[in-house]
Amino acid sequence: MRIVFTLIAASILLTSGCARGSHAVECIEVNGQKVCFVRQLWGRNGDRVYLTTSGNVCHQPSAENDFVSDMEDAGAHVYYKMADGKLYVYGVGEMIKPRNPFPVPVEFDWDIRRGSNPSEAVLKEAGYTRLPLADMTWCFSDLR
Repeated sequence: MRIVFTLIAASILLTSGCARGSHAVECIEVNGQKVCFVRQLWGRNGDRVYLTTSGNVCHQPSAENDFVSDMEDAGAHVYYKMADGKLYVYGVGEMIKPRNPFPVPVEFDWDIRRGSNPSEAVLKEAGYTRLPLADMTWCFSDLR
């Protein structure tokens, strides 16, 4: 009976997506400064992205130093480009600005070519690269 229960619990975790981890990080260099996009998942609908200079995948966002998204499902389709010494980000929703100055200039594009939801082709044509924030890992802080 215990083996059957364990198999059922494992299959529920695997099919619900809970077993895939909770955090992903992708770092890029902007003007010689490392900038990282961290995606954090929790529960069934929790999904946010933050922009930080910490490469620690388990870094918790700081209102002092990090941009933090306030949009649901923010990590699903993140794109970025660098132009004129500035980092442009699309797809994370509105970001809450940190209290301290961020070390690189960042601009969040909401409305590329006045389309509310441009295709990946339009984003690529505008110079954007998709950021794959799908390689999830667990953090010990998730086990509390």
